[in-house]
Order: sequence, then C-alpha cells, then structure tokens
Amino acid sequence: MIEKQQKNDTNAIADLNLPHPDTIHPHEVASQIRKTRTFPIISIITMGIFALIIGLSVFSLNSSKEIRSKASLTGPTLALTPAQASGAIGETITVGITLTTDTDTVSAAQIHLTYDPSSVQITALTPGSILPVILHPAEIAPPNATMTLGVTPTAPFHGSGILGSLTVKILKNGSSNLQFASDTEVAVIGKATNALARSTGNTVMGGSNTTIVGDLTGDGKVTIVDYTLFMNYWFLKNIEKGDLNHDGKIGVIDYTIFMNAWNDANKQ
Repeated sequence: MIEKQQKNDTNAIADLNLPHPDTIHPHEVASQIRKTRTFPIISIITMGIFALIIGLSVFSLNSSKEIRSKASLTGPTLALTPAQASGAIGETITVGITLTTDTDTVSAAQIHLTYDPSSVQITALTPGSILPVILHPAEIAPPNATMTLGVTPTAPFHGSGILGSLTVKILKNGSSNLQFASDTEVAVIGKATNALARSTGNTVMGGSNTTIVGDLTGDGKVTIVDYTLFMNYWFLKNIEKGDLNHDGKIGVIDYTIFMNAWNDANKQ
C-alpha cells in the first residue's frame, strides 16, 4: 500500500515537469536571478515615464490657462502719447489721448486722469473728433481732469484715433506721471460692463531752462549762484555740468563763455 502511494506521488511530480536537480546548471540559476532583478528596474523606468507624462500634462494645462488669461485682456485700450515728454520749466507741451477699439465697437468713454499739480499744470483738456458727442464737458480740478464723450446712435466708433488732448505746463524739474484713474471706463456695443482692457499713462520730464547760457540753476538768470556753481565744476573737473561748449572737456573756453554770459546778464 505504501509502495503504491509512493509510486503515485512520483508520477504526480513527474507530471509537473520539474527539472531534476542533477540537470540544473549554475548559469541557468544566474539567468533567473538576473531576470528577477531586472523586473524592479523596468518598473522604476515605467513609473518615471508615467510621472513625466503627468508633468507635461500639468504644464500644458497651465500654459492653456495663461493663454486664455492673456486672451481675456483683449478689448479697447487707452494711452497717453507720447509715453514720455520733456520740456523746460514754464514750457507747455501737448499730450494726446489715443483710443484703440481692438475688435469692439465703442459707443462712449469716460476719461479720468490724475497728476501731481505741484509738478505739472493741465491747462486744457480738449475732445477729439472720434467720439463727437460731449456727454460731460472737460473739467480740470487738480489733481484730476475728467470728461465723458460719446457717439451718435448711427455712428459708433471702430478703429484707432485721437480721443482728445492735454495741454500740460511744466512747473518744476524732475519726472511726473499722468495716469488714467481706476474709474476710467469705455462702453462698447454688446457689453453691459466696462470693456477697457488696459490703459497706459505718460511721464513728463521737467528740465532746467537751458536757453540762457550760464544759467546753471534753471531760474532764467545768470547770478552769483551760477558763478559759484561753475567754479565748483571747474575745480572738480565736472565735465557733465561745466562743459558749456560741449567739446568733452572743461577749460578756458568754458570759463570765457560763462564770463561773457555773466557780463551780458549784468550790464547796467
């Protein structure tokens, strides 16, 4: 009975097709080990590729959001032109107000500008021709300047043009900014909210009045103060401020130019 059971067990093992211990070679065992070790490496590479795909997907999504965000900024724009203007103290300059509608059609615009009244003075705010209907006349109340313009019902505006202009008087040296206030609005056909996409202001640079030779303080006169300044520039070799003939150096010729200006300004 026992011998029969052992024979059955031997037959069952044979049916499994297991290799006999005497037939297993060392290099086959090593091959199996290498295959076992290779599996984790393949898994790591697969996981890395998967992570890279996820990262690229996130980047693409963020880029799409950024593009959509930029696209949302399309619409009418306002700008003060030129972006930078300069002049001497007391000089008057003109700054334009430009409207560009992009793909929209504009029916009205409410302009509100702010500025520093100690640096510049707005003496006039004049409407242009592209929005011919004056809904609220120009009003200058430092530090603000406002006006509201519109179109006739049959002639809305589309394109780019001069909405108006500013006459600005420079009061002192240095830079001063003219800006559109936050309540500046542009109305377009088909939209019930403020359609203004962006606005760009202007910088006015006030400089010394250099029309009078030797006037180094910019007060319109040649005085003992200018003489003192010039002599300081002379001894310090300050070419930038003391080079009156603009030859790249400060010397006897510059001194002669200044003394001639001094004599002309102080003739009895």
